Amino acid sequence: MKKLAIEKLFIIIGFIVGCLFIYIIPPFQSPDEDSHFKKAYAISEGEFFPHSNGTIAGLKIPDTMQEYIQEKLVAMSNREWKYTYHDCYYDQLLPGEFSKKTLVEVSTSNTTPLAHIIPAIGIFFSKILSPVFVNGAPSTALMLYFARFFSLLAYLFIGYLAIKITPSFKKSMFTILLIPMSIFLGSMVSYDSLLISVSLLSIAMILSLIYNKKTKFDNKAFIVFTIIGYLLLNIKVIYAPLLALLIFVPNEKFKDNKKWKTYFKLGIIIILITIILKIPNTFLEVASKESLSSDQLIYVLTHPLSYLKILLVNLKDQFWTQLYWMTGNFGLLDTYLPPLFIFIILINLVITFITDGISENIKISVKQKLMIIAIFIVGIVGMYTAMYIFWTADVFSKVGGNQITGVQGRYFLPLLILLPLLCSTDLFFKKKKLMDFSKTYFNYSVVVTIVCLSISIIVNMTRFWI
Repeated sequence: MKKLAIEKLFIIIGFIVGCLFIYIIPPFQSPDEDSHFKKAYAISEGEFFPHSNGTIAGLKIPDTMQEYIQEKLVAMSNREWKYTYHDCYYDQLLPGEFSKKTLVEVSTSNTTPLAHIIPAIGIFFSKILSPVFVNGAPSTALMLYFARFFSLLAYLFIGYLAIKITPSFKKSMFTILLIPMSIFLGSMVSYDSLLISVSLLSIAMILSLIYNKKTKFDNKAFIVFTIIGYLLLNIKVIYAPLLALLIFVPNEKFKDNKKWKTYFKLGIIIILITIILKIPNTFLEVASKESLSSDQLIYVLTHPLSYLKILLVNLKDQFWTQLYWMTGNFGLLDTYLPPLFIFIILINLVITFITDGISENIKISVKQKLMIIAIFIVGIVGMYTAMYIFWTADVFSKVGGNQITGVQGRYFLPLLILLPLLCSTDLFFKKKKLMDFSKTYFNYSVVVTIVCLSISIIVNMTRFWI
């Protein structure tokens, strides 16, 4: 293990654990996987944008697929429900029949096609290869497993690039990417895996531009940041502020020192692509629905102090719950790691972040840390505020309520990479024992990571199979 580059070690561990998750987690037993799969399926059929019948806007989903998905969703919160090898075998190897389709509302209908293009490619391959396994069209389950596998490959590839590219904090990235909840999401059909890996890649590239003398903001970097910027802006905008750290990239990294001109072009292109890809959704005819979102927004704007109090109370009350959900809450958010291992994972994260900050050669400046803190706060506040405005009011049918609901711990994973940057310090440079411990702790961290991932697999086996 010690002879392996850290990014290769990530690939090995991630691939093994990811494949185990793909097999162990029964169909559609991960957060919102049904909605993400339906979007990916529609894209694989050449339908990149939603349709409308004048009343609703949605996707054309086969009736048999819809029925199969609903059968699996009954397992939600039913911890006595078990999946069997008999189910697994016949779910995948019986041919599918998808001739009759119905327009259904799907929460991901309006999501940019790029968010689901990778699992869609997996579904496309399942259709090509189905004659090898099935005498007919691939079943819903077979398409799902191919979609999961391609999502895992993308997660591992982007994570590999992030760890390889970054000049520092490789250990922190490794640990974040292999948090049980992270690799679980990376193995499922969900755009959360894309957001986690892409967010880390963006920070890795920015750190390389700032601290690696050989790295330049060339055409390749421009294209990659265009894609990253578009994805963050159009999937979950709360992560887009991560790119604000680009302001610290030195002028000399740009052709003819045209830093701000390059950023202006980058922003314009991202906005133009966003507008162009939103046009098909703009002209859909749908029946208007009653929503309290606009009233809730007005309440937040006209009662800022009251909302601040609501926000702070909910942050305090949900703090430990969100940490639990962020670390190890599997299935349809109904399968939990034992508290002991949640504690071990969180302690390992904290120690890894601190030792990474102490042992790295680069040092984050005070200005950079202030910006990082601002981005972190904006992300957290934006997350809660968005849920308060667009979700909570309709759930409780009340404007100005004291509770914020809908925030899930997995939403914090893309922001975690900011924390080790804040731990960067040279205060302990002369403390030899502490420096030695900081440089060698990762060896123990890998063991802790593997043990906790193993326990995660056992927990899911127990929950779904035994």
